[in-house]
Amino acid sequence: MALRGPADLVGMGTLGKKLADAVAIAKTQSPVDAYAALYGTGPGEGTLRIDQLGPSYGTKVLYFAAYDQLQGAGEVPPLILDSNVATALHWLGCANWPSPGWDNWSTTQYADYLDIAASWARQWNTQPDVIERVLFDIGKSQRLAIQALT
Repeated sequence: MALRGPADLVGMGTLGKKLADAVAIAKTQSPVDAYAALYGTGPGEGTLRIDQLGPSYGTKVLYFAAYDQLQGAGEVPPLILDSNVATALHWLGCANWPSPGWDNWSTTQYADYLDIAASWARQWNTQPDVIERVLFDIGKSQRLAIQALT
């Protein structure tokens, strides 16, 4: 099923409603608030948690549904956070990033990641999602090198 907008998500039932609500939070409050609603463990967080939907896929929904609008408005846009990006952040010595293999990132870690990507994008005169794609490639580079040699 192709998703054309939030109404399509709502049509999917409870899961779609939760995702549509998370997208609305990303657009009206912030991507970090949307991440907190989906994955946070603090007081008032995790209200939109969906079993079996980890950050790798949830942040993809936020990215594809809200990136252009928030980037165009000059806001920090949502970015995809997966194990490859987290591995790259760890290898690059970014604070608060656990060793590779961890996939349950905190709201604070997601906020830090968005800040890092936005800062690097400004420094290198590019877009934050370009930084995300570079981090993704860095994070998967060891796996690719091992596959090439075996």
